[in-house]
Amino acid sequence: MRKKSLNPTEGEQIWVNIGWKLTKGGKRSQAKIYLGDSLKDAERRLARLEQFWEDIEKNSAEPLWNEFTLAVAKGLAKGELQFVVERRSDEDTDDYAQRLNRLSLEYPSIKFVAGDEDAYEHGQDQMLDYAQVAFDNACDAFGLTGVVGLRSTGTLHQAMEAYIEWIKRDYFDIEEGHVNDNGMTKIKQVVALKEFSPRLALTLCGIRR
Repeated sequence: MRKKSLNPTEGEQIWVNIGWKLTKGGKRSQAKIYLGDSLKDAERRLARLEQFWEDIEKNSAEPLWNEFTLAVAKGLAKGELQFVVERRSDEDTDDYAQRLNRLSLEYPSIKFVAGDEDAYEHGQDQMLDYAQVAFDNACDAFGLTGVVGLRSTGTLHQAMEAYIEWIKRDYFDIEEGHVNDNGMTKIKQVVALKEFSPRLALTLCGIRR
């Protein structure tokens, strides 16, 4: 993506045109986002915005800001480093955990955290239970009666998601306010690998002799 130009206003607020949104009339229009009055801060925030917009471009044939992503973008423009995802009132815990995980995978440049940690952990456990049931049913379907499954701490995808979260923390550049280039490369590699990996439970299997 071409580097964007920072523009000061008469009131010394710095702004940038980045990404596209739909107007009320259904037309595409560039989004104007204010980055504060410090040039140094504005440059850092713009770098994070550009990473975020690149994530959006990779997830859509016609990339646009929506209500949620634009709110995140404006948070980045204010210098926010992480974003809390609250559980919806009608949302089951497993759906909540899946939604949070999906956001982290779709937008790897953004650090999302659970507003309801207990519900998120319970949802993760539920998904593990589903994976274990699927594994047991597969064994039955193929007549693998001699297979012993030893349940571990999660699914293959959950392990990859946990690794991505670790990368976000370990490769986070505090001065720049975002994951460094090396970390982003690692995240992209894990995301690509996950897309081609089955949703398997992490299970040690052995066949009785």
